[in-house]
Amino acid sequence: EPVFDEVRLPANFNYALADGTLRSVADWSERGVRRVNGAEWAGGDRNLQAQLFLPAGAEGPALLLHHNFGVIRRYNNSDRYALVVSLRAFDGGSGSLTASWPTHAGSLNREQTLELQTLLNGLGYDAGSPDGLFGSKTRSAVRQFQGDQNLAADGFPTASLLDQIRVRAGVAPEPARTPRGLQRSGIRELQRLLNRLG
Repeated sequence: EPVFDEVRLPANFNYALADGTLRSVADWSERGVRRVNGAEWAGGDRNLQAQLFLPAGAEGPALLLHHNFGVIRRYNNSDRYALVVSLRAFDGGSGSLTASWPTHAGSLNREQTLELQTLLNGLGYDAGSPDGLFGSKTRSAVRQFQGDQNLAADGFPTASLLDQIRVRAGVAPEPARTPRGLQRSGIRELQRLLNRLG
């Protein structure tokens, strides 16, 4: 049984489905999820249970995690650890995925994650006990916040998301808005004023 399958998601995919719920590979396939290499799942593989995992959010690779991913996590309950072990040990040792990692998005350090958890809890999103570790409760709270803000609810925390949460929590000012150009009535008023000034 595989550890994971790297997959492609269809356009307008509902990222809230990456919530840790196990579904059959056949179910994922019916939702438009396909192996990244285009290969079809064989008959028995379609019955495998898998959860969708977006280790770098909606812009990064997408993985269907199978039972053996959880087996690796028994040793160290870290998604990152299990991903690295499975890439190095079970993917021919290549240590890479087909989809590129969105390095521009950045990631949060432990102090920022602690702040994120504290602010989310204060806003009524249950991120669990603030400990600076990004676990399933924090991911769920991030996903709920993103959904409420009409963002892709991928559960992936970025620095820009933390900034938005700070604004909602009232601990940071609204970002300065980019000035917009004048509308037709504004242009007419400007012309009148300029004419008046000669």
